[in-house]
Amino acid sequence: MPDGNNDDDDDTPWAKDLQRHCTIFTDRVSQYGVNILPPAKTKSFLQLLLDACKDKFIILLDIAALVSLAIGIYQDVRVTGSPEDNENVHWVEGFAIIVAVAVVVTVGSLNDYQKERQFQKLNAKKDCRKVRVVRNGAEMMIPIQCLMVGDILNIEPGDVLGADAVVIHSSNLKCDESSLTGESDAIKKKSYEDILEERRHMKLSEGSNHDDSLLLHEHHAEPFLLSGSKVIQGVGSC
Repeated sequence: MPDGNNDDDDDTPWAKDLQRHCTIFTDRVSQYGVNILPPAKTKSFLQLLLDACKDKFIILLDIAALVSLAIGIYQDVRVTGSPEDNENVHWVEGFAIIVAVAVVVTVGSLNDYQKERQFQKLNAKKDCRKVRVVRNGAEMMIPIQCLMVGDILNIEPGDVLGADAVVIHSSNLKCDESSLTGESDAIKKKSYEDILEERRHMKLSEGSNHDDSLLLHEHHAEPFLLSGSKVIQGVGSC
């Protein structure tokens, strides 16, 4: 029988790396924390069982079973002269319905519980990816959970950002933020200095004093990168 601790290690292979990084960079961790989202609260087996019992069809079957059971018990305890009424088996039909409902509810809740556990494991494996960063002047590959404030993250097409960041420099960088903001168009990303420089050129060429916020909106470039967005074009550092 496999050990439960081994299953946890398989789901979080980055845990040892994170512990090592936290030991080295204690100041960063104490001030900013780690790059791990709190786990989503999942329902226990008992909660799933109670939710299944709230189904209208199950409630209807329960009422029918209780009524049938009550009538069967009444028929069994009453005294009659008929031999068929003295067999004391009228309660079986209602009891059988109760047993069937209990089996259906239990099996359905157990399946839902197993699916939630499997979904959690798939999400954990999906998040087990490495990113290329520059830390203390050295380039390295680290798990996304070990990313810390102060690291310089190098991004390229296909990367999914694991943290919010600000562009340091970029080359034709565009990101897809549709899953976060609903914006279907790719968002151009540039460093704050490059955007300011382009604003100045736009002001000089147009010879007018536009508001900076309007120019930024018209230019449709941003220096901010959102966690969960996907790089679809270009490269950059943030």
